[in-house]
Amino acid sequence: MLIYKSKRALSLVEIIVISAIASFVLVSIFMVWTRTGRTASRGGEMLDLQIAIRSINDRIRNDVRTLSEVISASEDSVSFLACHKGRKVEIKYRYDAASRSLLRETAGSPGVFRADGLVTSARFSCKPSREKFEYLQLAVELTSEGQGNAPVSKLAQVMVFSSRSLDPAFVEVK
Repeated sequence: MLIYKSKRALSLVEIIVISAIASFVLVSIFMVWTRTGRTASRGGEMLDLQIAIRSINDRIRNDVRTLSEVISASEDSVSFLACHKGRKVEIKYRYDAASRSLLRETAGSPGVFRADGLVTSARFSCKPSREKFEYLQLAVELTSEGQGNAPVSKLAQVMVFSSRSLDPAFVEVK
């Protein structure tokens, strides 16, 4: 007695359905992979921008803490006298739009921050008065550049600084 077993093959419809499901799964995996890479890249850029803003904040805060007299103030720059190592030193902060940098100048020597080339805008606002120095405010926006010079990440922050060592009698606006 011979028993014939029929071998069943996949039909064309079943092959198409399996191919569609496999394609969907592979495309989904590829999309998750690329988005994860982009997110990690942007996270690194955002971290760099946060570190740059932190260095700007720390430097200006340390200088303004010992501020003794405001010399001049405008939207693009601020200049003041501060006590460093027992003597008064003129410190000037200014925004250079051409180089996209925030510059700190002391005794004629310019210095740049870690944010050199990343600062897309910076505006100073200083409120000294004859009675007392109230605050120095800086609004700054940093933008990192990705491939093809397309802006990828932006970070904006408004910082307000006040002086601990300033006696109101020393403030003189010129």
